[in-house]
Amino acid sequence: MLNRKRIVIGVLLCIVTLACVFWVFQAKNPNVRPETQKPAEGPTSLPPPPDSDIRKEAQGYLEKLYALSGTLTPEEKKVYLESTFALGRLFHSLQGPLLPQAEYERFTAHLEGLLLENPDIGLESHGPTESHEEVYEHQQRRQEEIENVKAAIEEVKASEDMALGAKEALLSILENRLDGLQDHGAESREMLRALLEFRKTDPDIVGLTKHEDGTYTKNYANMLTIYKKRIHHPDGTVEEEYAGSSAGAEDPNLYQEIQTYIELLENMPPWETPPPPPEHEDLRFSIEYKDVYVDAEGNQTRAARAETSVETPPELPQEYPEPMITEEEVNSLKESLTEFKTSDPSEWEDIEKFFQDAMGIPLDRFLEMTDAEIEAELNRNLSPSDRDLVSSETDTSLGLPSDESFKSGLRQRFSPERSSQAIQMLSRYGPKEGLRRLKAADPEVGKHVEGLLQKQGAE
Repeated sequence: MLNRKRIVIGVLLCIVTLACVFWVFQAKNPNVRPETQKPAEGPTSLPPPPDSDIRKEAQGYLEKLYALSGTLTPEEKKVYLESTFALGRLFHSLQGPLLPQAEYERFTAHLEGLLLENPDIGLESHGPTESHEEVYEHQQRRQEEIENVKAAIEEVKASEDMALGAKEALLSILENRLDGLQDHGAESREMLRALLEFRKTDPDIVGLTKHEDGTYTKNYANMLTIYKKRIHHPDGTVEEEYAGSSAGAEDPNLYQEIQTYIELLENMPPWETPPPPPEHEDLRFSIEYKDVYVDAEGNQTRAARAETSVETPPELPQEYPEPMITEEEVNSLKESLTEFKTSDPSEWEDIEKFFQDAMGIPLDRFLEMTDAEIEAELNRNLSPSDRDLVSSETDTSLGLPSDESFKSGLRQRFSPERSSQAIQMLSRYGPKEGLRRLKAADPEVGKHVEGLLQKQGAE
């Protein structure tokens, strides 16, 4: 689906160790914000009981982390991982205030420095259904593999018995593997620097998504991001795809609801409209739009990403042409009915009687009628009020002074795709409901159309 196909230079930098620990800190210290960064001076004394035993154990891990600096050795990275995970586990058990503000600022500044010097120790995101131990074991295995690959690279470089071509090929494989394990080193460092910079003014950020144009999208806890991709074909038709992602949620139930919704988007047939996202008071929304233009062979020619819409109401209008029934499908249906009539005559008689009573037309005759004959027969059996209702539902007039001039004006002012979407919505839902949907999907075009409708009403 979209999140597998979309071209994004850097994928979501999910909750790194810094954010993992910061989350818990801020939950215990809601008024503390890391707006200043002071040099690490070693740990100060933690507050006295309650929770004295937990705080005493936490003090030991803080001391281990303060003892680390610069580029870490493999053994020091192990100490870092063990200490940060242990602190995360302990802090969830605390009842009272966590750290004094001065201690908090020193500790966060120290962690930031360690992460910038060692971007490969940034931890992977994990949901509340996973334990600290499970993620820690995974991170430990990953770190061990990084050290093994590094050792293998040095061994290959030092080898004098290996042919030059073979050595270069093997080094290329090993270095690519190391690059992948280290999250592309330089890029990880750049993403981390950007994350820390954003957090100075917005401490609630837990991650960033970097786009191919170099811009970033902020990611927050309890936030669901919905991606709407519009694929424009040379013949003017537009396909739509939806996908979703999330940086996690603090509530396990909300986390599960978000994951279920994302899976639903990924497996949704293209002709269906996405359902509303989960309803939860803590859930935040972000919708990102991307237009992709392809040639006749389906190859992308250009793409444009629209401005992200944050906190957008969960309404995602989607328009598709009315389904067309082919002659082949009609013939197939007739064959199926004929087979059914032959295999079960008594059941067929009941079906014929039911159809005759409901429609006033013998079923055999109905199957041979043309569309025009069916429409004439239905109109004959409809009451005047029923005919007015059908007519209003199928009327494609926009209700404007001049439909053609209106459409022409739209196309001159806006792109063919946006104009087409506006006309489809107004034609299908009428001026009132169509305008409401249009303003949600494309506010600029919606405002322009609203002005035209108001002008018409004044006249």
